[in-house]
Amino acid sequence: MVTEFKQDNIFDTERLLVRRLISTDIGPFHEMQGNIEVMKYAGGKANSMEEDIKDLAYVMGCYDKPDNDFWVWAAVDKGREECIGTIALVKDKEENWEIGFRLPQSQWGKGYATELVEGLIKLCESIDGLDNIIAYVDLRNVGSQKVLSKTGFVNLGIKYNDEEDCEDYIYSVSTRG
Repeated sequence: MVTEFKQDNIFDTERLLVRRLISTDIGPFHEMQGNIEVMKYAGGKANSMEEDIKDLAYVMGCYDKPDNDFWVWAAVDKGREECIGTIALVKDKEENWEIGFRLPQSQWGKGYATELVEGLIKLCESIDGLDNIIAYVDLRNVGSQKVLSKTGFVNLGIKYNDEEDCEDYIYSVSTRG
């Protein structure tokens, strides 16, 4: 288990604080996950409020599990002190650390995704044994591809995604400078 992930506040950037999700984040969490435009490349369907209540409870329940390798955090706008999205670091089936980020449509185009990814890379650079981060991105998700390229990720090629029945680009970035 990575001890840096066990604290309440994980990292911050110029405009954002990344912290554990809490139950009062359900409104912005559902705004994001209940929107088909946001979820189009992440499961392909908008979630109901009931599904998001269960999903949020699951994520929050993972935080204190021994050997947890499924971390999803809230991105909080420091000026408004409200959750404006999520960023995740999870182990995939091949034991790689995989990044994920999601913002509600109202927050697109403001540079938050880039800021979050840069912040997470910086955090990972300080963690022994975490040498690389990968990302899988649906070939049609141009916005996420731009964020990853802008933050130093390299496109390694295409992999078929069995779970979502699509092709994904595989991206990678070294966290060893």
